[in-house]
Amino acid sequence: MTVLNKKPIRIKGPTTLVDSKRIIAEFNIEATTFCEVELYNKHNNEYKLNLSVENGVCLYFSKELVFKASIDEAETAIRLASTLIKDSWSITPITTTINFTHKGCNVKLYFGSGVGDWYEIEGPSGVAIAKEFNLPIWSKAEFNNLARYSWKDVEVQSLLIDSEPNTLIKSLLNKIKSIDYNVSLKQLKSRLVNYTNDFSGTEAMYLSKTRQQLLSTEYLKAVDVTSKISIIIPYFNTDQSMIRVLDSLNSQWISAKSYENVQVIVIDDGSDEAMNVSTINFPDYKFELKLVRHDTNKGRSAARNTGFYYSSGGVIIFLDSDCIPHPSFVGEHWIRNNNCENSLFIGLKHDVLALSDIPDDKTLFYEYSNDYRKFKSIGPDWLADKRIADWAHSNQRSLQPQNGDFKILETTNNLKYFSDHGWYGWWDLASVVVSHSISMRKETFMAIGGFSYSFNGWGYEDAFFGACAIALGVNIIPVLSSGVYHLEHEARSGNKAKKRNEKMQNELIYAKLLDRRVSDLNPTYIYS
Repeated sequence: MTVLNKKPIRIKGPTTLVDSKRIIAEFNIEATTFCEVELYNKHNNEYKLNLSVENGVCLYFSKELVFKASIDEAETAIRLASTLIKDSWSITPITTTINFTHKGCNVKLYFGSGVGDWYEIEGPSGVAIAKEFNLPIWSKAEFNNLARYSWKDVEVQSLLIDSEPNTLIKSLLNKIKSIDYNVSLKQLKSRLVNYTNDFSGTEAMYLSKTRQQLLSTEYLKAVDVTSKISIIIPYFNTDQSMIRVLDSLNSQWISAKSYENVQVIVIDDGSDEAMNVSTINFPDYKFELKLVRHDTNKGRSAARNTGFYYSSGGVIIFLDSDCIPHPSFVGEHWIRNNNCENSLFIGLKHDVLALSDIPDDKTLFYEYSNDYRKFKSIGPDWLADKRIADWAHSNQRSLQPQNGDFKILETTNNLKYFSDHGWYGWWDLASVVVSHSISMRKETFMAIGGFSYSFNGWGYEDAFFGACAIALGVNIIPVLSSGVYHLEHEARSGNKAKKRNEKMQNELIYAKLLDRRVSDLNPTYIYS
């Protein structure tokens, strides 16, 4: 009788740095963390070389360990690997790996890898654990497609140049050896209260580089986009407005050559079969259009994170599929990100009932925008809602002074100063980060760790993204010169009551996450 060894069950899916911290805190998990570089032979996948300070140097053939030594013996291992197969090696970025066991399963979280941030659970309870951690699960086809896309343009190289390890390997080894693993803990809520968002230095730098005011309400007539930008648009059953959004992106006030640097990624988050992106007859656009579809509806965070996995731009814009950008939108966001580091730019919106309500392009967007951050009136009926009272109590907010008219941008000097212990009326700095139109550099998104999967349905995943940005010292800066026209529609949750309940539930999740002691480590080293 022949006994066959069963292959271990492995579950894979996307994750974020934020969610890893949440899981470790919530389930009281003891985990080990280390950074590694892996070298794969692209023409012979049986060979792999793993380099890390903690595990040393491991050379594998057909997944079997054939050589192991300390990190100080890295050059010896590299020479050995090179004698086996000289050329066609692919080298991963520095990947941070978090390992732990849970309910008899081995769990690994990978950050900054060649296919982005993802997890792998090995064991019989993998699906149950993924659901317990509130993490999406990739199908085998989804993971294979992502891996194929991520590695298709990676250059292959020789391990040795003139009998010495090549310069890239030497550089990565030096970085691995120099990483500081000391991590301090800080409560996110206290960080929001004590944070100053005074970005005056960024304003001055932007003025010196561009001779333009960062907070100008006047748009630029033409911008040359000279580096790659990726615009990520989650999509769910919004075919008509989606077409209008893409048409507007195709008519931006940027030069024809600029469009060579514009990539638009539409993420269909499990739309109905009759309305999924594959059924839409898209015309030819000036920009690169990439369509990605989730097999099932996974939520706003998952859609945006998936879009980021497929992006290639150094500047990232998130745009909603019912938000039609002003013709100046792409140029205004690109020029700011191109000249400002460590910044998260938030766009304004103007709500319209129909496309015919969109004003003439010549009108300055800021003048007619009805965005709540410009003006919001709070009346007694709103304050009478018990859920509002409960929220106010949990956040130590008094109801009485919060009745009346509010001008957030004007009163806070365009978000620089929230004087009331980090608050103005009902808003703190994180709550004004709304993802219908935001942008940042790629490395800023990576440092924040992506959108959290903790939230279900509508609301607060963007505010928490903002809170994590603030915890890392990222400036929150409004773009006053351009914006989007938001087309009003029925609640996609099914009805307004369900949408309101989703928001209230997510509000409780948000408050719970802010109370946790989240690592205050700036994780940009993961991607260096």
